[in-house]
Amino acid sequence: MLECATILQLNKFKMAWSAIAEKQGWQDGELGWRTVAREEINKRQQVILNGLPDDDQFPGDIPSRRELAQHPLVSG
Repeated sequence: MLECATILQLNKFKMAWSAIAEKQGWQDGELGWRTVAREEINKRQQVILNGLPDDDQFPGDIPSRRELAQHPLVSG
């Protein structure tokens, strides 16, 4: 989901996971997987639409990683 950079990509993702959830009988409700997935997809949509910073942190995504990629010893 975090790789979705456009609303079109996010909609394709949403349709694919909606079909999986329906096929596998995911429970809907306050703490159901469908509800959680819907909330996360809506958050991602707001990030895409409003250009909000992505609050998901992955250790490999720290800013210094991008800076190191340009370093002569790493970039080849």
